[in-house]
Amino acid sequence: MFANSHIRQLVGGLLCGLAALSLISMLLPSALAFFGLTDLFWARLTLSAYASHVVLAWVLGGWWTARRPGLKSGGAIMGVLGVASGVLLAALGFGAQPFILTVSTACAGFYGLTVGLLVGHLLSLSPAQ
Repeated sequence: MFANSHIRQLVGGLLCGLAALSLISMLLPSALAFFGLTDLFWARLTLSAYASHVVLAWVLGGWWTARRPGLKSGGAIMGVLGVASGVLLAALGFGAQPFILTVSTACAGFYGLTVGLLVGHLLSLSPAQ
C-alpha cells in the first residue's frame, strides 16, 4: 500500500502503539471486570502505570511488522508481543493469580494476533510493486 518503506514503518509503529493504548485502557480492564476479578476503574488505574512501557514495546513490534510485511509475520510478531504484554501486565499489576494471568494472556494474545494480521495485511506491498 505504501511504496516508501519509511512511511510504512512509521504507520506500522503508530497503529500498533495506538492498539496497545486501546489494550491497556479498554480491553484488559473490561475483560477483568467481566469475569468479576476487579472493578473496571481500579483495573484501568492499575494498568495505567505500565502504559508507556507497553506502548513503546508495541511501537517497536509495529515497526518490525512493517519491515517484514505479510500476514504470517505480522500475526506472529504481534501475537507473541501480546502474550508477553498480557503476562507482564497481569503479573505486575495484579500479582501472579492464575485466573487473572489466564484471562489477561488470552485477551492480549488474541488482540495482538488480530492487530498483527491487520497491520501486516495493510502494510503488505501491492502485487504491482
